[in-house]
Amino acid sequence: MSKQISRILAVLTLLVFTSGLAFAGNTGNVTQTGNDNVATTHQTGDLNTSDVVQTGNDNDSDVDQVGNGNQGDVTQVGDENTADITQNGNDNTASVTQNSSFNGDFTAGNWNGRINQVGDDNDAHITQNADSQTYAHIQQTGDGNTGSIEQDGGSGNNADMHQEGNGNTAHMSQSGNNNHGMDLGARSASATSASIRQTGNDNTVIYFDQDGDDNSGDVLQVGDNNSTMLSQIGNLNDAKVIQTGNNNGNIFSGADQVGDNNFARVTVTGNNNGYNHTDQVGNNNDAVIDQLGDDNNADLHQIGNTNEGTINQEGNGNNAGFAPIRGIFQDGDNNLALLDQFGDNNTGRIVQEGDWNDAEVDQDGNNNTGRVDQTGFSNDAFTDQNGDGHSSNVVQSGNFNNSLVVQNP
Repeated sequence: MSKQISRILAVLTLLVFTSGLAFAGNTGNVTQTGNDNVATTHQTGDLNTSDVVQTGNDNDSDVDQVGNGNQGDVTQVGDENTADITQNGNDNTASVTQNSSFNGDFTAGNWNGRINQVGDDNDAHITQNADSQTYAHIQQTGDGNTGSIEQDGGSGNNADMHQEGNGNTAHMSQSGNNNHGMDLGARSASATSASIRQTGNDNTVIYFDQDGDDNSGDVLQVGDNNSTMLSQIGNLNDAKVIQTGNNNGNIFSGADQVGDNNFARVTVTGNNNGYNHTDQVGNNNDAVIDQLGDDNNADLHQIGNTNEGTINQEGNGNNAGFAPIRGIFQDGDNNLALLDQFGDNNTGRIVQEGDWNDAEVDQDGNNNTGRVDQTGFSNDAFTDQNGDGHSSNVVQSGNFNNSLVVQNP
């Protein structure tokens, strides 16, 4: 009897094991070599895997996966290729690799490579290497998403990445001229991190938006005539913008933060950089603008409590207080402002409206102008100017204000 029971149990175990194998995930592989190829893969279920390789011109690939643990890879070599991966479920992984040139004008929604993921723990990567005008788009909705877009070479490349959910990470890298990074953002999300790297001239970060808590944003641009806009709404945000080159920020370059415990730093190296701006609305903010070069403009606004604002300019003809540039403007309590200028013909101004403010203007060079305006009580103002032909103007309105102006040849 015991042997018969053992046989029955063994058979049942085998049936369960084979049944599990029968319903394991699908695997689909498509390999195409030639012109005008079209590949479409649709998978529904768990543990699906799809690998599409296309070599030739005018290829079109579409991968649609519904379920958990899916993986979709598309590799295309040729001209005017199009890849579209859609994943709905958890633990998905998508990768698009293209080596192609898109011969056409860019319009919103017209992409060479596109990945759309809905679910948790998604991972998406798009890599494009072409002569010009490549387009990449990643849309992620869910928690724990990771997105990466890399565009190498050529000009007129466009990348768009949008994330909705918690714990998102986004990275965008563009090499070439006249590239655009658009809508690199995470909205209604927490613990997000995003970075963008652009190398070349006439590049633009059109919109870098994060809405949520514990966000981190990082922008690096190397080249001339670049501009960027970084916006964060939420708590404990961290923003860094670094630009190296000339004529950057002609439209706008800087960071806007609305929330608590924010930190923003804008660093610019080069000449004739237009408008480097930082705007913070909230509590316990800290902002620093560093400019190294000639004829640069800096503007820092803080509205809230316990803010610290610093502008450092090293060069000639820099402006941090001549209209329409307002220099450092603080409206709130317990603010601290430091304006440091090294060079000739520089202009600086600090305006503080609130209580317990501290203002310091340090200028080292010739023909510089320093001005401090304070409204409130218990304010302190210190101006230190070294060189010839300096001019200083301190206006204080309120109680318990202290002002000290030191001018040395």
